[in-house]
Amino acid sequence: MLPSSSLSQISTLHIHRVGDYSTLLESLGVGALLFDARDGRIVHANRPGLDILGRTASDLVWPLPPPEWTLFDERGQPVAAERNPVHQVLATGQPAEERFARLGVEGGAKRWVRIRALPVQGHGEGLGGVFVSLVDMSVDRVSSALAERILTGEIARARRYGSDFCLGLLDIDPPPASPAPTLEEEVPREVGKRLQQSLRDSDAMAPWGDASFLVLMPGVGLLEGSGGLERIRQYAMSRPVAGKPVVLSGGVTEFWPADTQETVLARADEALLIAHQAGGNRVCSR
Repeated sequence: MLPSSSLSQISTLHIHRVGDYSTLLESLGVGALLFDARDGRIVHANRPGLDILGRTASDLVWPLPPPEWTLFDERGQPVAAERNPVHQVLATGQPAEERFARLGVEGGAKRWVRIRALPVQGHGEGLGGVFVSLVDMSVDRVSSALAERILTGEIARARRYGSDFCLGLLDIDPPPASPAPTLEEEVPREVGKRLQQSLRDSDAMAPWGDASFLVLMPGVGLLEGSGGLERIRQYAMSRPVAGKPVVLSGGVTEFWPADTQETVLARADEALLIAHQAGGNRVCSR
């Protein structure tokens, strides 16, 4: 289960429990923010939450001003203010529907997050604040739901408008000297962050298994898609992680009009298999 799923069973959080939940979510790598119901300022944040906002604990003066962020839907379009989960809770006093969104922070890159917002009961009557959990989907290792949703949306758009796109799959190659190849947890986490940083604004990326990533590149054919996947692969491999080099293999294919989600994924997977069979550390197309 996604860590934030544990909050889906809660309709209201008491102010005394905020610290406990924030600590629990931090141990799971999930961000937590507490917004004051009176002025929308942030009065509490855990470390992953600050990281998603692009802030560090050393440069903060509490309370923090409301973040200058913009929420985007799966098609990359800005979300109206009334659909912002924090605003929904403030307006209704009820939990906001959990959703995926591409979070744009001022001065930073857009990143896919999974958002859950809950009303917080204050010391007295009425709404005391809004508790928000944020799962950074570029490093979440649990669910492929985001990748499937992005791919489904892109296929629908390609069919409606006759547009092109390429689908890429990237695998982190296991250490060759390891008798039982395993990856330290921080390796896919750091690779996911680097891939997210290297995407074009129109591209999308999401985890696809424990050490794999799905990359969508709208508006390009197979030649450009191969070059684009190679570019972000090189960026992800440009620096060691935990003192060790990182190697990735990739497969890429172009969407065809008769494709379904299953057929385009199968063709990208075939290209990835060809890359592995050729020795890895390369991108192959199909």
